[in-house]
Amino acid sequence: MTCEKCGFQIGESAKFCQECGSPLNQACDNCGTDLPISAKFCPQCGASQISSGKPIRQTDDNNPQHADAYFNRGFAYITQGQFEQAIQDYDEGIRLNPQNAMVYVHRGFAYSGQGQHELAIQDFGEAIRIDPQSALGYHMRGTQYSLLDKTIEAERDIAKAKELGGYDPSVTPTP
Repeated sequence: MTCEKCGFQIGESAKFCQECGSPLNQACDNCGTDLPISAKFCPQCGASQISSGKPIRQTDDNNPQHADAYFNRGFAYITQGQFEQAIQDYDEGIRLNPQNAMVYVHRGFAYSGQGQHELAIQDFGEAIRIDPQSALGYHMRGTQYSLLDKTIEAERDIAKAKELGGYDPSVTPTP
């Protein structure tokens, strides 16, 4: 087994990494089964371990790979309408990997879900700055502009999304 935090090779029965002290297992929130710290679902009862609200892992380093865990849990929070929790996880994902355009796109979704359209526009704009080919970034920024009655900006961004082949009229934010 390998420690997810430091990469140290550990014996299968270890509960903590002897190199960095990180826990290697967690108890299922629903049934108490011992699970690897990275488990998303319990194989015993099927309970999700993603949105439990507990820390995903210690992130005292700046390993960009750890950002994926926060991105995934943020996505789980969005699907449950828990926008504030999603934003907190996306903030941490951005801290760990500020060049991941999709984290900005998804935090923009969360801001949109809260009705914070100006903040959503900023995040979609940052996603576009990082990835100028982000059709989803243009599409979502355009829909936010539309919600704010900024027709010229909305039409410009929707046209760019269509040009990039990423416009889907069924994808709309919550007003």
